[in-house]
Amino acid sequence: MIEVDDFVLLREEISQLKILLKEKEELIIQLKESLLPSGWLPPIELGLTTHEAVIVACLYKNKGVCITKEHIFNVLYADKLDQPEIRIIDVYICKLRRKLATYGLEVQTVWGRGYLLTHESAKIFDDWDNSLEST
Repeated sequence: MIEVDDFVLLREEISQLKILLKEKEELIIQLKESLLPSGWLPPIELGLTTHEAVIVACLYKNKGVCITKEHIFNVLYADKLDQPEIRIIDVYICKLRRKLATYGLEVQTVWGRGYLLTHESAKIFDDWDNSLEST
C-alpha cells in the first residue's frame, strides 16, 4: 500500500525533475543559438529547404572554416528527441550540391573532417548580398 509520505516524496521528485528539465531545455536553446547562424539566410531563389538553408547559412557564417558533420547535425537536431542517423547530413549535402551547382556555388568536402563553403562561393554570396543592399 502506498503511504502519504510516498506521494509527498514523488511530488518532490517530480518537481525537481521538472526544474532540471527546464534547465536542460534552456541549455539546449543556448547551444543551438550559439551554433546557429543568425541574421543571414541564403537567397530564396536557390529553392532550398529549411534544413538546406540552415546548412548553407552555417557554412557561410564560418567562411573558410571546416564545419564538422556533427556540428551541422547538432544545429539541425540538438533540440529534437527523435533524431535521424547522422548520415542524413550526407544526404542534405548531396542534394544541396546539386541545387547550388546551378548558381556556380560549391560545398567542398574536407576528407575526414567535414565541409566548407569554397572561397569562390562565399564571394558569390557576398556579391549577392551587396547587390541586394544597393537596391
